[in-house]
Amino acid sequence: MNAAYIEFSTLMKKKAFNEAADFAARQSSTEGGRGDFWHTQLSLALRDAGRIDEALEAADKACALAPRNAWALVARAEALLKKADLDGAIDSFSEALSDARAGGAYPSAIASATSQAWTVSIARTTMLRN
Repeated sequence: MNAAYIEFSTLMKKKAFNEAADFAARQSSTEGGRGDFWHTQLSLALRDAGRIDEALEAADKACALAPRNAWALVARAEALLKKADLDGAIDSFSEALSDARAGGAYPSAIASATSQAWTVSIARTTMLRN
């Protein structure tokens, strides 16, 4: 784990989400930085700060930089879920699952997408019944 990610994680654990978002935004623009990774982190911090439209924008940027990044797709799905776009969230979770399996992503990315996709699917089914 590098120093920048440790600093970001510390801010997130302290629930300093706006500070974490600012930090991730700076990291995403540094030369030689992994833009898709830091835009994904930016999306998570913005989501937790309640800045959902900005979180979705950051996740979309991460997906544009690395279309097969399962974590970026999960971040996009989570932002869509916060916007109550259940169909969009399910589509993004499904895409994350597909890309994670095809690209050999970490098992935790696959597990996260699977768990959340099922949860959203169940919620949507429940809402349709009521």
